[in-house]
Amino acid sequence: MYKVFINDTPLFFSKSKDVLALDGQVRYVPFTYSSSFQKKVLIDMKTELLCLVDKDVVKAFEYFFKDYKFILAAGGIVENNKNEVLFIFRNNTWDLPKGKVEKGEGVAAAAIREVEEECGLNGPTITNELISTYHTYETNGKKILKRTYWYTMKYEKNHVLIPQIEEGITKVEWINKNQLEVYTDDTYGSIKAVVLDFLVKN
Repeated sequence: MYKVFINDTPLFFSKSKDVLALDGQVRYVPFTYSSSFQKKVLIDMKTELLCLVDKDVVKAFEYFFKDYKFILAAGGIVENNKNEVLFIFRNNTWDLPKGKVEKGEGVAAAAIREVEEECGLNGPTITNELISTYHTYETNGKKILKRTYWYTMKYEKNHVLIPQIEEGITKVEWINKNQLEVYTDDTYGSIKAVVLDFLVKN
């Protein structure tokens, strides 16, 4: 199954109707291999939750996003010894540190590098794997599909947080776990999914 956030709304892809525990909330739609079907889905999902169904879910997923450029990214939820989690404020929205995986770079290494660069940390340690997320956006007229691999990390040093201003980051803050809802109310759907996975596993 795939779950892709388009304009902050999830679109599901599955092999059958019994994959999602969302009966009554989601409309299952047989997949059609045509551009007109894609356009209709993008319109319909503005008002309802959709799950596209096809026996070959990988083929359907790849066809739907065939006109998108694929980007691989990695990021992390960093936790310190005070039960606090690291958040960044990027482009006027609370977010988690993440970024593009460079050529020849491992995904886990990229996650650590991005956290270091965007927050000014030195040597966070990966402790676990989280979910990966898909989301789309447009830049310079090009449609992008980004898959981000997420990790939990530990950071035990006392360090001055330095936001990476050139990446649109204006604040980096340690947030108490008990206050996460305040910050996730003002973030993206994909980030909410990552935080939920983190809280379930921690």
